[in-house]
Amino acid sequence: MTDVSTLGKIEIKGPDAADFLDRVYSNRMGNLKVGRARYGLMLRTDGMVFDDGTLWRMEENRYLMTTTTGNAGGVMKHLEFLLAAVWPEMKVHITSVSDLWSGCAIAGPNSRAVLQRCVTGLDLSNEALRPMDVKAAEIDGAPVWIARLSYSGELAYEVYTPASHGEAVWTHLLESGRQDGITPYGLEALGSLRIEKGHVAGPELDGRTTADDLGLGGLMSKKKHFLGEALSKREALLEADRPQLVGLVSSTGQPIPPGAQLLDNQAARDGTPPQDAQGHVSSPTYGAALGNYIALALLRNGRARHGEDLTAASPLTGESVPVVVVSPHFYDPEGARMNA
Repeated sequence: MTDVSTLGKIEIKGPDAADFLDRVYSNRMGNLKVGRARYGLMLRTDGMVFDDGTLWRMEENRYLMTTTTGNAGGVMKHLEFLLAAVWPEMKVHITSVSDLWSGCAIAGPNSRAVLQRCVTGLDLSNEALRPMDVKAAEIDGAPVWIARLSYSGELAYEVYTPASHGEAVWTHLLESGRQDGITPYGLEALGSLRIEKGHVAGPELDGRTTADDLGLGGLMSKKKHFLGEALSKREALLEADRPQLVGLVSSTGQPIPPGAQLLDNQAARDGTPPQDAQGHVSSPTYGAALGNYIALALLRNGRARHGEDLTAASPLTGESVPVVVVSPHFYDPEGARMNA
């Protein structure tokens, strides 16, 4: 179990909320059903990825948007600007509720069993609470919203409760899971889990990547207009040799240096300077599920280069580590575990 209270949380209400969200996100949101959540991608006006997160439809004209932790304020300012200066005619009201909700994610094959011991008022079976469902319940008398979402790649749930109940719900969940060996985990473990699963975060959302660079081109709707759509089609952003998200596996069992430049092996032997690199390592970790050091990276024309041998060379530390280019989805690419 991990604390996710730091995620940005914004409530969006009003008769034009669905239309507004369709304009803000690159993928469809207006057709989201009440009680369901959806992963969403936002672009800047220049077509680059701005932020990602989930959107929950709580009522017909009421939504809860989650944002990345580091960009919570930036997304709120962005939405306020759009309503004040770009679409002032829209009947939408937005409120930052980041401080009002405490949240935790409980993940792993026993997560459903742990919740079943302490949640009242909700059927948690696979059929009743499907992936991306959001439903109200109670834990030890405290009101909670439970969303079946997974950032870890395992069967997982996010549990939100008013901040005043946060500590009590956290403690109750820990007590409920004691017989299963439940344990809290922190940011470094969360990073390892999301890298194994191929989920992007801040190091990949660095302001220079497009949706297609990150393998998220399918979230660019062809059925509606959205912010950033026009400039995302610029010729330079459609070139085949743009840096694309890939996975790396250490060939020798050595750690992959963060920020390392990716060189072909001949260039590495010749001492080619970093500015001639073909990409860079964005998020390295030890992949416990794989028993080796792995990383996410952005590599020129990367999706066509799976299986290629490269060298990850760090100009800062002088380390050079042989790596193999693979899919960024290291762990359970079919999603069987989180859909169990």
